[in-house]
Parts: sequence; C-alpha cells; structure tokens
Amino acid sequence: MGDAFRLPSRDFDYDRDFFLLWPFLMSTILGLVKLFTPARAQTVLGMKCLARSALAICHSIGSRATHPISGALGFCAI
Repeated sequence: MGDAFRLPSRDFDYDRDFFLLWPFLMSTILGLVKLFTPARAQTVLGMKCLARSALAICHSIGSRATHPISGALGFCAI
C-alpha cells in the first residue's frame, strides 16, 4: 500500500505540471495528426501545434533541463 492514501503534493511545481499536462497531450496529438495530412495549410497547423507542445513540456520541466531539450529539438529540426 505504501503511500496510496496520502494526499498528493501541494507543491507549486506539481500543480503547474498537472495543469500543463493536458495542453501538452492535446497539442501533440493534434499536431501529429495534422502534420501527416496532404494539405499544406494543415501541415503548417501541425507544426504550430507541435511547437506549442514543445513549449509546454519545456515550461513544465523548467530551467533544469530546458537547454538539453531545446538542443535536441533543434538537432531534430535540422
């Protein structure tokens, strides 16, 4: 059982991460769906949604790992 009945953390970081979870998931799903459609306008929308999801995950992680993730995304983009 362990911590099954303990209340969740009320740390600000926990609340921020929980709040950013849904925008990250929805932007990623919508971006991937729109990215692989044949219409160019939809592809651009997909790229914008994926950029928003990358911003949400970088903001969620904070300054402790923003630079390595940004570098990895830039490497993949190149």
